[in-house]
Amino acid sequence: MSEIDAKHTEPVPDSSRDRRVDERHFACFPAHIQRSGGSTRMALIRDLSVSGALLFTRSRLSVGDELQLSLYLREDVTEVRPVAARVLRVEPLTADRAEVWHFRAAVQFDEPLGECEEEIKDIASRQAALGLPRD
Repeated sequence: MSEIDAKHTEPVPDSSRDRRVDERHFACFPAHIQRSGGSTRMALIRDLSVSGALLFTRSRLSVGDELQLSLYLREDVTEVRPVAARVLRVEPLTADRAEVWHFRAAVQFDEPLGECEEEIKDIASRQAALGLPRD
């Protein structure tokens, strides 16, 4: 069975309770994810709010998984912001989009990152100034 086999993912129907109410910021940057008892894996944050994130990953996650994320919100990449999160949705990426990342996962933070809102906006602003396409 391949890494991208979607058979074991657990997509959740789209519902308002799974949607973030805080403003989302398009901000692509690397992160690390770790499940309880699991190894640390790379992920790519696709968008971010103070209450959650959409991330791309090669790791097969399941709805309800508890994760420890390491976010790099500042220009100094040695400054890591650890955050606990729970997986709300998992979707396999289509073959034409799955060259590096195999899954898209929505996560909700256990505690909002209110004190990091300026850093989140700053990342999004710098990337918007570069004119990077959103998709």
